[in-house]
Amino acid sequence: MTKKSRALKYVAYHEAGHAVVALAVGERIGRVWVDGRIGSARVLATDHPSQLAADFARAIALLAGPLAQARCQHVSVVLAMVMSSGPGGDCAKLRALVPDLGAQESVERSAIAVVRHEWRAISRVAEALLKRGSLTAAEVRGLRASAGRRRSRAAARRRRRG
Repeated sequence: MTKKSRALKYVAYHEAGHAVVALAVGERIGRVWVDGRIGSARVLATDHPSQLAADFARAIALLAGPLAQARCQHVSVVLAMVMSSGPGGDCAKLRALVPDLGAQESVERSAIAVVRHEWRAISRVAEALLKRGSLTAAEVRGLRASAGRRRSRAAARRRRRG
């Protein structure tokens, strides 16, 4: 794998993390795309019971990009956050959304759990991004749903055997 294709893979996992986790926490998304060393997962405003719930969901989706990239790269979460710490990066957006350090730790724990749970879907979306370059919200939802069905079938087989 060339350095350029490796960088694109990391960007794809980063954006897939944002998109899949946004859906998992009840956010809506727009188009997701990658191109060279940049990408975007557009998360749209969603009605939540409170502003606090909306900020928490948005913060989890924000943090999911660097977490998915870190897992793909086999690097620490701290390093992934440093890579996303530019002026307009995910870290700056997270600090603006959740300025309290204690709340940031809660967001981090939640985001790690959701990324772990949604990993199969994140991988499928990232691989599709690498092949196609962009995905619609409906395509991301479809890939996420099919990843969940497969996980359910595998769990059912394990239950039957055990």
